Amino acid sequence: MPEAHWIQGPDLNYWRQYVNWHRVAADEAGHKFAITKATQGDKFVDPTFDENWGGMRRVGLIRGAYHYFRPEYDPVKQADHFLRVMEGINHSYDLPLILDVERGNARERELWRALGNTNARLSHVRRGLERLEQRTGRRPILYTNLATWREYFGDSSALSRYPLWIANYGVNQPNVPGNNWGGQGWSLWQFTESGVVDGVNEGDPPTDINWFPGTVQQMRTRFVMSNLPPAPEVEYFNRDLLDAFNAIARRFNMSPQTMLGRAGLLHIEQNSFKHDYIYGGPPLDELPNLTPDMLAAVQEQLASVNRAPTDLGVKGLANQHVINAFYRAAAKFNTNGNVWLGRLDLLDITGERQRIRPYRGPRIQDMHALTVAEQDALKSAIGVLDFEPDPGDIVPTYPDEDISNQDMINAFYKAAGDVKQSGWSWISRAHLTHMADSQENRNASYTGPLIEDLPNLTLPEKVSLKAALELDIAPPEPPAEPTYPNLENQDIINIFFRAAATLNQAGWNWIVTAGLTYMAIPQENRGKPYTGPRMEDLPNLSDAQKGTLLQALLPMVNG
Repeated sequence: MPEAHWIQGPDLNYWRQYVNWHRVAADEAGHKFAITKATQGDKFVDPTFDENWGGMRRVGLIRGAYHYFRPEYDPVKQADHFLRVMEGINHSYDLPLILDVERGNARERELWRALGNTNARLSHVRRGLERLEQRTGRRPILYTNLATWREYFGDSSALSRYPLWIANYGVNQPNVPGNNWGGQGWSLWQFTESGVVDGVNEGDPPTDINWFPGTVQQMRTRFVMSNLPPAPEVEYFNRDLLDAFNAIARRFNMSPQTMLGRAGLLHIEQNSFKHDYIYGGPPLDELPNLTPDMLAAVQEQLASVNRAPTDLGVKGLANQHVINAFYRAAAKFNTNGNVWLGRLDLLDITGERQRIRPYRGPRIQDMHALTVAEQDALKSAIGVLDFEPDPGDIVPTYPDEDISNQDMINAFYKAAGDVKQSGWSWISRAHLTHMADSQENRNASYTGPLIEDLPNLTLPEKVSLKAALELDIAPPEPPAEPTYPNLENQDIINIFFRAAATLNQAGWNWIVTAGLTYMAIPQENRGKPYTGPRMEDLPNLSDAQKGTLLQALLPMVNG
């Protein structure tokens, strides 16, 4: 059983989607560390990694990152892929890099068996671990479970020089393979895969949770870690640092590259995809190998950059955090976060580069296009811990017409019936099924989106709904221009399925996430020209997903 001085923390990957790290850190369980997935195989990068890696740092959690090891790929190439992503952002105050070795699904088990005997598998994993150790100068951690290690690695202790993170559920103490890991025992214990952590899955299980058998200081000693410095008070982009070094290097008779190299920041310049990331390195006054004059010059140059993010009651929010909060809050009102962002003229923060930048829009209390109840929902979704929601009922959407949920249900059935379609299918597409959950809900005033803001309905469908409710109808808008000439909705659907398959994901899930289900429902929409957002502007998809979509789109556009 865990002892009173042991510390715990969750581990996560993209299946958990958005994580509110402020709530994780404030959880009554007292989490002191957290681990997130970074990479897999020799190409995949977890789409939530950057957000999680920065989020853990900002709330003061000790952080770790793991690579999911695949048996079919060269172990050195896998390690190098992991290292490319972690270069310059895995510091001495972070946990060493972690290699996740498990038998996986049926296909992966076949691949493990195809490697041959136990010694061949051990050699395969050892090569990856040795590469990580050689390049980082730190001994990586090995994650596995009892079944994997006994079935595929012969319960060997051959890799026991590497700290063990063991997964073992429903026991008072973990069963440690490899003769108690060569007498070394375990270093981290994943004791549950169905835990409850506030800030993850809205506090609902399942979440993996882990123990370290000691205090924070003992963890630092065990993994040879330095003390965690405070998070920077002001946040800068990596590009800001590059500009600062370019501006002052000549003053010290050296090239910007030389000066960046001395400061340990050359990797920022060499990896252009990192230019628009928020800086996550050491505090500026602790940059190594720079004289006090150099440090002062860097800080003076950066002081002229007005980068103070908007105070939303939670420190260190990137635009992506705020976008996620909008979607989570809007869902409570059965609408789409993009609708709220549009009402506030904030859609520009959803651009590919804008997503990773600090949020500098209006404060929540200044978002006058949102009701008080909607503002409170947004505060809750962002993770503001020190507010009390205003009492009172949510304001009806159409107070002058006194429209109830039952009135809306009737209008849906009338409008859909006029074109020989199902009213319930329309209600489902608009995410309004809660209106019929109970008789109480049916009698309540309608508080959902304005009809013109309903997601997944076409303009003619919205016009017919207004007519059924005898509401004023604005003049019809001219038909939208095709986004990609000559491509129909079915072509875009095909692109989604092809792109998602390359990441072993479901195309329909991507379509739902991007709010494009109307392309396929009803059936006749499939043959219409595609008039939705461009692939790079799709909401709720990661940069990796959008990049894969663009690759799948390119042959069709060029063809």
